[in-house]
Amino acid sequence: MGASTRTPAQFRDDLRTAFATAWTTAGEDLAIVAWDNLDFDSKNLDAYVFFGLAHVTGSQASLGTGSDIQIRRNVVAAAQVFVKHNTGQAEADRLAEILLDFFESTKIAGIRFRDMGLTEAGRSNQWFEVVVNC
Repeated sequence: MGASTRTPAQFRDDLRTAFATAWTTAGEDLAIVAWDNLDFDSKNLDAYVFFGLAHVTGSQASLGTGSDIQIRRNVVAAAQVFVKHNTGQAEADRLAEILLDFFESTKIAGIRFRDMGLTEAGRSNQWFEVVVNC
């Protein structure tokens, strides 16, 4: 992600807000999105997405002193798509494409998405899982 003066909490909020906007603009319901460490029940759903962020490293990204210094924080953003097992891949593919489009086309000042990828993780209990990350 790009050099930023955001706190980790501000970064998380900015990214969640941008994702929520993109998700609903694509015609999807935020009720099927689970967020890090927030209550969510998938029992009655045929599909859902878990959108998570993991702050992993940080380094100084500019010269200067005090508030002039910018910090580059690296974050792994991963969205796990879950669809009921044995229902085919069409819905998983459709939701994964929305997520890829978000990471590939969204512009947020001071944030740069890199190394986008999609992994079909396969069966996870009663779910078929696809992971979109960057």
